[in-house]
Amino acid sequence: MPDVGFNSLLNHVHAMRELCEVVSGEGHRYTFDRLGILKSSGANMWSSYGWPDGGRFANALTKDSVWVTGFLFAPIDPNGTIIGYPPLHIHHTHVTSSQSWLEHFFLLRYGKSPERMFELYGVKTIAIEFDIHGDRQCTPDHGGVKCLGHAFPPGYGTRITDPLEIFGEIIDERRAGESSIDYRVEYAFRWTHDIRRGVGRTSQPIAFRQSKHETYKLYPIDSRVFLPRDDFLMSFTSMLDLPSGDAEQLIWGEMRGAFNATMVQTWFHTHHAYTADIWLVPAAAAKLGLCSTPFYPYRISGGVEVMDLSAANTSLNEAMLHISARMKQLNEDIVCRLAQDSRFEAVDGVLYQRYRAAQCGAWSITEGKVYTLISFHRSMLKTSVVVGMHDELYGYYVTSKSSPPWDGSQLPQGGALQANLPTSCRKW
Repeated sequence: MPDVGFNSLLNHVHAMRELCEVVSGEGHRYTFDRLGILKSSGANMWSSYGWPDGGRFANALTKDSVWVTGFLFAPIDPNGTIIGYPPLHIHHTHVTSSQSWLEHFFLLRYGKSPERMFELYGVKTIAIEFDIHGDRQCTPDHGGVKCLGHAFPPGYGTRITDPLEIFGEIIDERRAGESSIDYRVEYAFRWTHDIRRGVGRTSQPIAFRQSKHETYKLYPIDSRVFLPRDDFLMSFTSMLDLPSGDAEQLIWGEMRGAFNATMVQTWFHTHHAYTADIWLVPAAAAKLGLCSTPFYPYRISGGVEVMDLSAANTSLNEAMLHISARMKQLNEDIVCRLAQDSRFEAVDGVLYQRYRAAQCGAWSITEGKVYTLISFHRSMLKTSVVVGMHDELYGYYVTSKSSPPWDGSQLPQGGALQANLPTSCRKW
């Protein structure tokens, strides 16, 4: 079923959309939604794309409830084989009912007002039902490109309640002048109308507020409200009087349980080349002794400044010892931490970040409880760079049927965990 999507934000290249649906004998349907052919020849070429009504679920939603029980998003070659990283880096791909790359594209192109952007992004509940990022591919011994897909156990699924938009960006990280790669981006869904036990998704970053006196990327900020942010600038270079490549830095954020939920899978999204460890601790930052220098990152405006521990004559190890001592006093322990094995894979002498589930015991989110996500940063590969960083806890959860929203649908961004702003330190 051909259609048209967009490839490349700058070049406005049209590409063909194809859609195929297969009905299995087990009550499942398989929908394959793809765009192509896209062409790339290295030099860190970015291809941005998007199209409405991903999976053509709008029509299915008029007939009955829709439950997605599995998905896979990836670039594929003309033979349908997944193209891994390297050479193609999935910067991000979102399948969402409440973000719009297409509308954002036209806002940029035709100069719509900041108020309209705020209406879209500042106050609207955000549900990113599915996503894949560049740190989701595994090492070969843990599944390789198969990790770009996900299947829920029998009887479980994520309920879709609204039509979805698909958008993403792929980077060809080969050198300039390489031979052209022809590929498509494919979005595969396994789904059913049969009711499943709902699986919710939580994706809560270290978040902070941005005041009206600051700017978000290139856009003015509406003076009526604060825009939540989840990305911050981190420097591992000695240029411009910024910290050197050996700098050790710390950032943290609090989150609060929105309702009781049992976590069934947890992982962290970060830029692994610049992240030494991440801890999720079941205690407020104030109780962990993080409300003062050199550990307190929040400005009076509500913005954030990554704490350069090296400049304060301390280290990540000393910060970990400080926090561990406080946890011992509280009789608490780390709930989840970054798994250290198989985080990188060497391909042709270059290390690439890879997916690893977080190291957690069995754990549950408790309504009203405050948790602190602490990220410890240094350049793991000893490279000097200024990088836009975000640290985010991802996971799937289930709740009891008697505790709405049990089916995991129509949950706000963050799901069972919500940013706790201002923090327990209460300094703004």
